[in-house]
Amino acid sequence: MIQSHGGKVTGSVSGVTDYLLKGKLDHVTGKCKKAAEKGTAVIGYEDLMLLLAKGAGSLTMTVAEYTQMLAGIILVGLGFGLPSIVYQNDKLAPAYQVLIHMGTGCMTLVSFWTGWIPVKAGFCPAFLTIAGEISVAFIVWLIFYQQEKKLVRKMNDRIKQLKK
Repeated sequence: MIQSHGGKVTGSVSGVTDYLLKGKLDHVTGKCKKAAEKGTAVIGYEDLMLLLAKGAGSLTMTVAEYTQMLAGIILVGLGFGLPSIVYQNDKLAPAYQVLIHMGTGCMTLVSFWTGWIPVKAGFCPAFLTIAGEISVAFIVWLIFYQQEKKLVRKMNDRIKQLKK
């Protein structure tokens, strides 16, 4: 039944295991302990039926997962917004200001915590996700930098005109 829905059945729990289907036994088995250590969800038959009924395209979250996602979004917003106060320090060179601002952004750490980075999928997908995050952040910064640079040029030109 699992295989007919695109799943893979194995005899052991590994880092890429998404679910461990537990039997009717109430006690915790060694596989359940290993699944808990690896962060794999342990589900029963009823849970499996719900997953199969919803299909692969459905998005469901527990209250805890939803809360974690919400906290992640808030942390990323704070991580990008609060470090920008470094630009108010005129003693720092612009290159250092940018380095501090971009370096203190917490997107990657929060992404690991919330599961936004597909660690279970392997090194390549995780690396590409991180590279994508860094690229997007840099592109957004570059766009704002170019816009501010243009604005400063206009202001300087206007000041020169007024001095004449």
